[in-house]
Amino acid sequence: MGCLSRLALTLGVVMAVPLAGVSHAQAPGPFIGRQPGVIQLPDDFEDEAAQQAQRRRNAALPVPPGLLSPVEVAQGRLNGQDMALAWSSGGQTLGGSATAEHFVVCIRPAPGVPCTWPGQHTMTVASMTGEPYVFLSRVQPGIKVYRFALPAATARAALDRDMSIILGGCTGPSNDTCRFAAPKNVYWSTRNLTAPRIRSGIAMPPGDSARANVVVRASNGGESDTGQFVVRADFHDARLDPRNQTCLLDVNAPIVQPSDLVFFTDGTQTPVSSLPTDRSGRRIANAVAGIAPSGDAPLRFLNQRSVSPGLAAGASDRPAADFTLNFSWPRYPASPKRFIAVMTLDADNQIREYDEKDNVAAGCTREAFYRT
Repeated sequence: MGCLSRLALTLGVVMAVPLAGVSHAQAPGPFIGRQPGVIQLPDDFEDEAAQQAQRRRNAALPVPPGLLSPVEVAQGRLNGQDMALAWSSGGQTLGGSATAEHFVVCIRPAPGVPCTWPGQHTMTVASMTGEPYVFLSRVQPGIKVYRFALPAATARAALDRDMSIILGGCTGPSNDTCRFAAPKNVYWSTRNLTAPRIRSGIAMPPGDSARANVVVRASNGGESDTGQFVVRADFHDARLDPRNQTCLLDVNAPIVQPSDLVFFTDGTQTPVSSLPTDRSGRRIANAVAGIAPSGDAPLRFLNQRSVSPGLAAGASDRPAADFTLNFSWPRYPASPKRFIAVMTLDADNQIREYDEKDNVAAGCTREAFYRT
């Protein structure tokens, strides 16, 4: 074997030997379209190398904290209480990420710019008291919950506007040691409409016409004026209790029909036939506001709307809107009439509130409308 051949074997170089009668351009195998003697790496080799490098960098950074409170797009309010954040951090991770030694908090108008060290607030993990993290009734090993009350200036600037919260975990006091979580949008509101109820009166023009005046009253449990909002009301003729001419609330009364509608104080409704029953066959219903008859053409006024000028901060049981119902009511025979009203405050969602779930209620007119 010649010296050149021995050198090639020693160095492990692949030598391209032309086949008899076949040019390099025609040679089969891996050399088609390539230079002879050049080792071709897989197409995804660089991508895999880059991914491995990124994994090594990630392992040197902590997993960012997970925001627990307030939840995304949640409402909260100050009302004399601290506005606080809660997040989780720690635990086992894939790839063995580093442990955070610093936390970074950014709170900015949404959509906000990216958060970088030092953010608006920084604190060392050692300076905070971590609580056990409980999930599905089990304490999760290694994971702690941390709470941070926003300073007064930050809290005031965040009220009644869309804000973005970004949390970061860092191994040191510099941006290149940090990893940040995705932004979470929140809204802390200082307004809260609650407790709609009705007051009513009646006017008796000549003839068989009647006019009912109904006032919806409400409260603002927040600490800022609400501004203008729309009140919607649906009015339904109510069955009367024959004993006292008030709204009938007993779903087992003899005059109640399976096709009647039962209205509950939270504004929901269901046919009598859908109510559950006990072992003896008696219907079960709680928090009943009234029962509307299903007979021929029952008297209804649906989707009545009125614009309220708004309620001041802390207003309690104040007039929010009024409605006038004109209807035909024969003068004889003499009979009282009451209405079930389903009321919705801020029907057009003009106000961002602390609690949007207490804007709807149903009630029966307190005064009976008599036609004599």
